[in-house]
Amino acid sequence: MPLRLRHLIAMLAAAALVGPAPAASTPQPLQTQLVLLPAAEAVGRYQRIEFRIDAPAPVGNPYDPEQIDVSVEFTAPSGQRLLLPAFWYQDYERRPTPQRGDLNNWLYPVGPEHWRVRFAPAEVGRYSARAVMRAAGGPQQHSAPVSFKCTPSDSEGYLRISQTDPRYLQLDSGRGFFGIGHNLAFVKDVGRTEDMFARLGKAGGNFTRIWACSSDWAMCIEGPKSAWGRSWGQRTSPVAVPGAENTAAPLAIRIETGARITAQPSHPVAVKGDVRYVLSGEFLAPPGSSLSLSMRTRTLGSPIPAHAIAGQWTSFRIPWTSAANQMWLEPISLSFSGPGTLYLRSLSLREEAGGADLLWEADPNRPRWGVYNQIDSFMLDKIVEAGEREGIYMMVVVLMRDLYWGRGRGIANKPGTPAYDEATAYARNLLRYAVARWGYSTHLAMWEYFNEIDPGAPTNQFYDDLGRYLEQIDIYRHIRATSTWGPSPKDWVQPRLDVSNLHPYMRNVDSEPWRDETLFVLSRGRQALASTPTKPVLMSEFGLADRQFRLSPYIAQDKQNLHIRNAAWVSVFSGLAATPMSWWWDELHQQDVYRQYTPLAAFVADIPFGTIRFPTLAQVVPDQPHRVLGLVGPQQAYLWIADTRATWYNQAIEKMELEPMRGTSVQVPGLAPGAYRVQWWDTQAGKVMTTEQATVRDGVLRLTVPTFTGDIACKVLR
Repeated sequence: MPLRLRHLIAMLAAAALVGPAPAASTPQPLQTQLVLLPAAEAVGRYQRIEFRIDAPAPVGNPYDPEQIDVSVEFTAPSGQRLLLPAFWYQDYERRPTPQRGDLNNWLYPVGPEHWRVRFAPAEVGRYSARAVMRAAGGPQQHSAPVSFKCTPSDSEGYLRISQTDPRYLQLDSGRGFFGIGHNLAFVKDVGRTEDMFARLGKAGGNFTRIWACSSDWAMCIEGPKSAWGRSWGQRTSPVAVPGAENTAAPLAIRIETGARITAQPSHPVAVKGDVRYVLSGEFLAPPGSSLSLSMRTRTLGSPIPAHAIAGQWTSFRIPWTSAANQMWLEPISLSFSGPGTLYLRSLSLREEAGGADLLWEADPNRPRWGVYNQIDSFMLDKIVEAGEREGIYMMVVVLMRDLYWGRGRGIANKPGTPAYDEATAYARNLLRYAVARWGYSTHLAMWEYFNEIDPGAPTNQFYDDLGRYLEQIDIYRHIRATSTWGPSPKDWVQPRLDVSNLHPYMRNVDSEPWRDETLFVLSRGRQALASTPTKPVLMSEFGLADRQFRLSPYIAQDKQNLHIRNAAWVSVFSGLAATPMSWWWDELHQQDVYRQYTPLAAFVADIPFGTIRFPTLAQVVPDQPHRVLGLVGPQQAYLWIADTRATWYNQAIEKMELEPMRGTSVQVPGLAPGAYRVQWWDTQAGKVMTTEQATVRDGVLRLTVPTFTGDIACKVLR
């Protein structure tokens, strides 16, 4: 049957929508329609198909399924039914702008907010879909169905834990995956991040880590962004309005006599040129006082006198027109003249014709929890799409640590308490939103709950609760992770955390082998690998740091990024599932760290990670001139031989000139008897230097290594 958009006939009058709830077995038709975006006959397997749900505006918080639950039920060709939550969505126009530091995100709201659904089908054939909605206390309702066809595609599906060797990752296609990349955590400029993705993908990288929890210094889906200050230096904090403690808007911004404050949102506010806007709000101040408003280059009207009756709020509405070529809102300043104190609330900026509030960060009553930032959500849309274009798989950190755990709240420390139950409910809602909006993407590799939570905190119940919830709602079964600021064996063995995750930094501390990246990566990875041999081990943060974990001055001296390059090669042969993910991405971007990934990516391209079991070979002997690391299977082996002097510190700091190594020999146990082809690889060029034949005798393959400087790699193939 050809696909068409079905304009659904409303079968209930509007009044019936709020009538008594029928029995659960008899859902009522829904006064809405499910619309494909754009209209299409078919979608490829594992690729996104998107719907808009046209429905009456919700009453209450659209991010809370206890108040309004909107989902779409998909019926697969096999008959399997999948229920996927919808998400509340604001569309934006995006324009390229002249670079302004980190303010190159011109995003302007387009149209009204509405419900959307994104879905990636896994079965080839015809699907049907219908919207399902239930408001608090109301009946469950459903739309008439629409149908679409899923066709074969070249997508390899989602990232999984290998069933053959669970130390490694695999795609649904069965192809092994080894992560190569570094952090790009703080997204402030989407265009710059897209450029970094393109550079990483072109160089052979395929893995990165993104924060969606960065408070107010970068992208943060749920958090306390405010036009009145920043988390690292609050200027003006909301206060309780006397006498309004039990009202819907109990908080306001306080301005003392003669004071001047400025609204400066963490996001630069995009405006359009030559458009009529209205700045509105209300204030409470003693009679005889006044409020004045201005921008950097203009005064906004005359001073506004306070209400003549004490205790009455004064509303104001100031129209103004943007300049012809204006793209950004200037900071808005407010000053108070008169006796006493002024309380300001409901400051808002909209087009005179209506539309979204552009100054939403100025609302002192905006909840910190349970309401999601639509601009940052749209930014993450673009980042996920960039990952899909460039072949980059992402760990996405979802929960803002200090909101859920920090600043003395300790809410997740107390399972069974009302505070714990509240926090867990908010966390589930945010995960539900993340699954609905970004879960479709095959390049959304992992949900990471927190960045660097206290390893001693009693988190087990919290992770268990969240893990169980994701098992119910995440139909794509994404990998689950978290991170701590120190080793956390209890998290490594938590059954509902799918990977063991470390954040080791090489610091100039005598107790650590920080001058030797090979020993450092091996020593830090060994504990987790031994503790959880059935989980992938990641080092999702890594790098050179000073004793206080700040940017090390050595990074500027290591211009070739040798510490990253060598640590990456070590990781391939040590049992890790990805390269250590360096943290200082801006500095590394400037130093062109990407060139270090290309040779490694070429070497690992055909290694069957996760498809066979690879015992690791490590011959790191003190006082020997070389070290050998390897993966050895019954029919093949992959080796890395390195000069012990070829460390980042010796070369970048001590300026040591390495001499060629001649006559090195290597013995490889564990291969089946027979003849093998041996490829010797130039690790700088990422190419085969020479190929030879060798034979396993007495259970050992004996190799004479060609002359090399620094390091060399080898593939032994049956």
